Amino acid sequence: MRCNSDTVKVGLSTVRKRKWLSLLLAVMMLVSAVPLSSVAADAADGTVEVSTWEELKRALEYTTKCSVVKVIADIETKTLNGHTGLHQDNIIFMTMAMDKALDLNGHTVNAYVKYYSEVGQGYLISIRHKDARLTIRDSVGGGALIGEFNQEFYFQFIDVHGGTLVMESGTVKMLCPSKDNQYQKCAISVSGTAIFNGGEVLTQVTSPGGEKEERYLSRRLQAIRGEAGGSVTINGGTFDRVVLHSTPTPENRGKYELVVNGGFFRQSIALILVGDVYASNFDHLPMQINDAYFMRTTDKLDPCRLVIGGKLKNFYDRNWDYDLLYNDIPGATLDDAKTMMWGLVPHLISENGAVFTDVHDGNGYVRGNMRRSVENGGPTMAFQGTSLGVQGSIARVISNAYGVKEVLLDGEPMACGERGFSAPQVDTTAESEHRVTFVMYPISSMLRVLGYSYSNEYSTGYIRMLVSDHHTGQGMVHYPDVPESGKEPFEVTYYINESDVDALVTMELQYDLMLETNGVKKQVTTGYKGAKVVQWVDHTQTIDTVYLDISQPLVQGDYTSGAITVDESALYTIEDRQGYWEHEDIWDLTGNGSVPAVLGDQYYRFIRVNLKDGYEGYKFSKNNPPKIKIRGLNRECDSISVRVANDERSLGVSLASHPSELIQSAWGTVTGLRAGSTVGGVNIRPKDSYFDFEIKEIQRIKNGVVYSTSPDEVIDPDYTYRIKLVGTGKQGKTFSNGPWQYDYTFHYYLNTNVKLRMNNDFNTAADYKEVQYDASAQAYTIDLTPEPDVVYYDYLSLGVPLPWAGERPIYNNNLVAGLPGGVSVVNYTWYASATGVPIQADMTFNAGRRYHVNVILQCEEGYYIADDEELDAYVNGEKAYVSAQDGNRTTLTVGYTVPVASGVRGQVVSFHDDSDVTVALFADGSAQPQYTTTVPAGEKSGGKYTAVYDIPEVAAGTYTVQVSKKNHVTREYTVTVTTGTKTQNAEIRLLGDVNGDGRVNALDYTRLLKHANETQPLTDAYALKCSDVNRDKRVNAMDYTRLLKHVNETQPLW
Repeated sequence: MRCNSDTVKVGLSTVRKRKWLSLLLAVMMLVSAVPLSSVAADAADGTVEVSTWEELKRALEYTTKCSVVKVIADIETKTLNGHTGLHQDNIIFMTMAMDKALDLNGHTVNAYVKYYSEVGQGYLISIRHKDARLTIRDSVGGGALIGEFNQEFYFQFIDVHGGTLVMESGTVKMLCPSKDNQYQKCAISVSGTAIFNGGEVLTQVTSPGGEKEERYLSRRLQAIRGEAGGSVTINGGTFDRVVLHSTPTPENRGKYELVVNGGFFRQSIALILVGDVYASNFDHLPMQINDAYFMRTTDKLDPCRLVIGGKLKNFYDRNWDYDLLYNDIPGATLDDAKTMMWGLVPHLISENGAVFTDVHDGNGYVRGNMRRSVENGGPTMAFQGTSLGVQGSIARVISNAYGVKEVLLDGEPMACGERGFSAPQVDTTAESEHRVTFVMYPISSMLRVLGYSYSNEYSTGYIRMLVSDHHTGQGMVHYPDVPESGKEPFEVTYYINESDVDALVTMELQYDLMLETNGVKKQVTTGYKGAKVVQWVDHTQTIDTVYLDISQPLVQGDYTSGAITVDESALYTIEDRQGYWEHEDIWDLTGNGSVPAVLGDQYYRFIRVNLKDGYEGYKFSKNNPPKIKIRGLNRECDSISVRVANDERSLGVSLASHPSELIQSAWGTVTGLRAGSTVGGVNIRPKDSYFDFEIKEIQRIKNGVVYSTSPDEVIDPDYTYRIKLVGTGKQGKTFSNGPWQYDYTFHYYLNTNVKLRMNNDFNTAADYKEVQYDASAQAYTIDLTPEPDVVYYDYLSLGVPLPWAGERPIYNNNLVAGLPGGVSVVNYTWYASATGVPIQADMTFNAGRRYHVNVILQCEEGYYIADDEELDAYVNGEKAYVSAQDGNRTTLTVGYTVPVASGVRGQVVSFHDDSDVTVALFADGSAQPQYTTTVPAGEKSGGKYTAVYDIPEVAAGTYTVQVSKKNHVTREYTVTVTTGTKTQNAEIRLLGDVNGDGRVNALDYTRLLKHANETQPLTDAYALKCSDVNRDKRVNAMDYTRLLKHVNETQPLW
C-alpha cells in the first residue's frame, strides 16, 4: 500500500479515543487481529487512498477528516477468511453522520460471499444513519463495485437503509446464481433516499446455462428495489434488470416515491400495490415517469414494460408475476383487480407525457391512448403478458409532450381538473370581469417529426371549449386560429362577465391530437382539462375607516405610552398586546426605562383590530384596506401599515412614528391691552406659526385687590391687568403647559417656556418677559400695565439686507430690524432706479448701477406713524424719503448709487433662544470696534438659530471679527478685506458646551473631567473657552465642579 507524507491511522487512532478499561481489552484484541496498516490521506483535499477491503471499510465507517475515498488498486476478497470471502464482521456499516465520496478510479472492487450463512443480513454495504451520505463515482472509467454471491438467498448488495446514496458514474453490479425461482435479489435496495445521475446498475446470473426459460424468474432479479417509504429519483444512468417499487407507507400517501426524469432501461419498471393503502386513492400513484428510454431487447421472456402488479401470493408460489391479485385490494374481486391494473398503467406516465417507438403505426403513442393490446406491430410498451410487445424496438417516454401546461385565473395559477364536471371549484368576485386562460404546451419536436399536430379544422374538430355559463348559457366555443403545427406555445382564453348575482361557470377545454400518415390526418386522442369558477356577489358592508383613540400622545421626553382604545359603539375591538411604544433600539417607553422619548428616534407599535361577534354583515376589504385614524396624537405617524386577514374579519396595524417635538420656547405679543379699549379685544399674537395662545381669564388689580372683568369692560389705565393663558401646539408639535423645568441630562425644557411683550415694545429679545406658571390656576400668569390709548411714532430706524454686487436680493420680512410695537412690514422691494423695474428674487445686483429700496409699513389700530413732514426715518442708516398710502400704510424709500461692492457678510449659527446676535470688526491693534451690527437670531431649525449679518463698505485691511450673544461664548475670527466682498460665517456655543453639540448636559462635564484628569486633554482653543465656566481664564477641576452644579440644577450658569 502506498503512503503519502500525511498519513491518518484510521483504525487504531479512532479506537484510542474511546475510554474505560472494559473497552481497552477489546482494542487490544482488535489490534492483534487486524494488521496495523494505515490508510494514506492527502490532507490538502481530504482524500484517503485504499487498496484493500479492510481499508475501504475503515475509511467509510468512521468520520475522519477525509471526504473522498479513492481506490488505487483492484480489490479482491475471495481469499479472505480461508477463501470463503466476506463474513459478518467484514460488512461495511455507515452508522454515523458523514458525507463521503467513493471514487472507483477505474478499478474493480469485488465483494465475494461463498456462504450466505456468513452474511445473514443479505447485504455487504449498509448506509444506516439518517445523515450518512455516500456518493459513488468513477473518475477514470471502467471502474466497478461488484457484489458476488455464491449461493441462493435473499440478497441486496447495497442497502440504503436510512441515509442517502448518490450515484454519478461507474458500475454497481450484483452477480448471483439462479438455480430456483424462490429468492429475490437486487443490486441496491432503498428504504432511505437514492439519487441516480449516471453510471450503470445491473444484476447478472452466474448459474451454468443461464437463467431458466421461465419469465417468472427474471422478475426476481432486480437492479433497484424501492422499499415502502423509500425515495428513489432517477435522472440518468443505465439499468439492466427490473426497477421495482413497493407499496408506499400510509404517511407518504399522495407523494411520489419513485420519480424517473431520465435514464436507459433494459427491462421493466414495475409498481407493486398491496394492502389497503391505495384501495381508495388510485388518483395518485407513488410513481411518475417523466422522461426515459426503454432499450432494445431480445429477451422474449421479459420485454421492457410499465407494469402495475401485486405481491407474491405466498412464499413458495411458483407462478408469481406482476398480476394485481384480487386479495391485494380489500373487497375487490379478481375482475375488479384486473380492470384496476389495466386502468392504472397509463397513469404511471406524467400528465401530457408521450410514449413512442421507432416501430409504430399511430397506435398507443400518447398517454390517453395506451392500450392493453395493439395491432400491426404497435409500440414496445407491453403492459402485461409475454404475447405483447415488439422485440428489438426502442421506446421513449417524454414529459410535457403536448396538452395543457397550466390554467390561469386573471393571470394567476388556479386549481383545475381532468374534466369540467370534476374540476375543483375556485371562488372569485362577481363585481368585475375575469379571464380563464388555458396555457398549452407546444407539441414535442419528437412527435412533430412523426406527423403529430393539433386539430384546427372543422372536419376533424377545432380546439374547443364546452362552457356552462350563467351569463351566456351552455354551448361549445371554438378556437379556429390556434397554430396547427403546435410548434409554438399558445393560450386559449375564456372571458367571464361581471355579475350582479352569484354565478357558476364551468369550462372544459377539448383538443384533438392528430397524426398524419400518407397525407391523411386521423385523430389519435382527445385531451381534456376542466376549470370551474364561482362568482360570489359580496353582500357585506366594507368598513373603510377605523378610528382609534390614544390616551397620551407620543411626545419628546415621555417615559410612558398612552393606551389605545376604541369607542364602545364601534363595530370592532382591538388587541394592544404590548401596550407601549417600542424603541428602534432598546429604550421602550414602558414607564420603567431610563431614557425618555428622543426627538428624531423611531418608535413602533402593533395592534390587532377584530370585528365583533354578530357583525357578519361587515368586513375589512383585503383589496382596499381601511384607513386608520388615530385621535389623540399631536403629529401624524410616519407610516401606518395595514394587513387584512384572509377571512377579512380582522386586521393588523403597524405604526411607526417619531415623537412630537416639545416646544421649548413660545414667545408672543400682547395686543389690545390699551387704555380705552375693551377687555374682549385683548389678544396674544404668537411669534411663530407652530403654536397658539388662549386667554383663560383677565383680572384687574388695584391696591392689591383683584377684580374680575367682563369682555365689554373698558380698560382703565389706573389698573394693572393680570392675564392667565395656556398654549396649544400646531404643525405636529406639542405645547406642554406647566412650571419651569429643565432636563440637564438630555438638555430640553420639560414644559414650554413662555415669554411675552407688550405690543408697543420693540421686537427685540430684551423686550420679552418670562411668564411664570401658576399651578393653582393651571395657567401661565403675567401682570401688565395697559398701553396708552394712542401710540405715536415720529422716529424710525430700520435695517434690511443690503444689496451686494453680484448677489441676489434677500427678501424675508423677519430680517427687518428696528420695528416698533404695533408696526409691521407689508413687504420691501428693490428697484433699478433708472427703469423702475423691481429686482426679483432670482435676479442679481450689478456693480455701477443705481438701486433703491421701498419698505412698506402698516400700523395696527391705535398706532400711528407721523406724517412725512414730521417723521425722521432711516433705513440701513440712510435718510429715507417718506410717503403715505391708503389703509394706514407708510412707504420708506432709500436709494443707493451703486450696490455694496465691498464689506463683510455672512451667517451666524447660535443656540438656546432667539436673542440678538452682535458682530463687531476690530482693526489690528485697536481696542474699539470700527464696525458693529446687531441682528435678530434668525430662523430656527433643528435646534439651531441662523442669523444673517451685513457690514458694508469696510475699508481694506485685516480685522478681528467678534461674534457674541447672550449666554454664549464670544468667538473671534480673522478676516482680510480687499476690494471685494468677504464672507465670514460663524458658529458660537453656549457657555459650558464643551463637546460642541449645542447642549449643556452630563456629556459635557464628563468630557471636562477627562480634561481635568489629563486622560483626554482639550486642544481646541474655543472649546477651552467654552469650558472655562467660572471665567478665570483657566480650565481645571473648579470648572468641572461649577458645570456639575449647572447640570444638577443647583446653580444654573444662565
